[in-house]
Amino acid sequence: GLVAFAGARLERGVDIVARAAGLTERLAGADLCITGEGMLDSQSLSGKTAVGVARLASAAGVPVVCIAGQVHAGLDHRGLFADVRPLVVGDISAAQAMAHAPELISAVTAEAVADFLRSRAD
Repeated sequence: GLVAFAGARLERGVDIVARAAGLTERLAGADLCITGEGMLDSQSLSGKTAVGVARLASAAGVPVVCIAGQVHAGLDHRGLFADVRPLVVGDISAAQAMAHAPELISAVTAEAVADFLRSRAD
């Protein structure tokens, strides 16, 4: 209705957030970009924020790590992310991941960054 009657325009949410956060400027000179997604699945590839961030970072030549609650089996995320780290893995269920999200996100992110730094040192 706002488009038809008030002159509003449609924009992708990631574009609005990236502009507000100054993401393009923040990516300049960055070594790594970390983004997240609750469920990385085929819908993510259709325009969710994590994929939008990955595309902006890729254009800036910055590798991207995605910390995801869950990753849909068989999802081809090559070319978007240098690394994808799910919280729901092994014996950790979705319910456990949600109950302990802050700790898991912190631990998984620390592991991803350590692996990234090791890979650069090699």
